[in-house]
Amino acid sequence: MKIKKHFYILSVSIIIISFGFFLSYPYSGALAQIGSFGIPFGGRVIIEIPCTCNLHFDTLLVVGPPVGGEYILSPLSRVYKYYKPFPPNWVLGLAEDFKVCMVGLPPFCEPAGGGPVIKIIGTS
Repeated sequence: MKIKKHFYILSVSIIIISFGFFLSYPYSGALAQIGSFGIPFGGRVIIEIPCTCNLHFDTLLVVGPPVGGEYILSPLSRVYKYYKPFPPNWVLGLAEDFKVCMVGLPPFCEPAGGGPVIKIIGTS
């Protein structure tokens, strides 16, 4: 009887500890994918501003809804489908890091905006 009681207490405690462990584990859903691949964005390109003072001749793209914002298109960005990420085309892609778009003539450069650097982008 004594062994049965200890076995029951041990079994119940293992179940409670396991259940508590899984409840305390944070659920992130798709956020794990976002962190490993980049920041997703997509919408219609509204404005294109060439970054004349940037070393790599980047372009600042202002993307409208549904997931808009300011993004930097660099020569290292991989462009898919039709290869025209300019107004008024629709784009969809992933971005990471952060960069500032500088415009003007050196040494008189001013920031025009900034945002994540585009890794991959597709157009339609």
